[in-house]
Amino acid sequence: MPIQVTARDDAVGDDMKDYAREKAEKLYKFFNGIRRVELILGTNGLKQRAEVVVTLVGTEPFAHHVDHEKMHAAIDLAIDHVKRHVVRYKEKLRGHRGPAAPTAPAADSEEGLDSYQDIIEKTDFEE
Repeated sequence: MPIQVTARDDAVGDDMKDYAREKAEKLYKFFNGIRRVELILGTNGLKQRAEVVVTLVGTEPFAHHVDHEKMHAAIDLAIDHVKRHVVRYKEKLRGHRGPAAPTAPAADSEEGLDSYQDIIEKTDFEE
């Protein structure tokens, strides 16, 4: 599982990169079909920006980004958005609506029907 952490600014330290990597590793417990996770950390004016790009099996890459005053909060919120996206995709694959409802017995089943001989005996034929 390749996780790539990129810092756009020198203001982002190694401890913040490690924190982001630890958070990204937790995504794999929700879905094992994750091919790649890329985190891009930087500043956007006075706010801190965390962007997460995830590639799942069978889909195009998708990205979520969050601007916040604190980098920890931006990383947590971006990872949370990605987690919800991954869980929705997983439920879609598994058919989250559950098993189909039981169906009524078919009309041509023989339960409850009289045999041919019983029908003949009950019928009054005129001669």
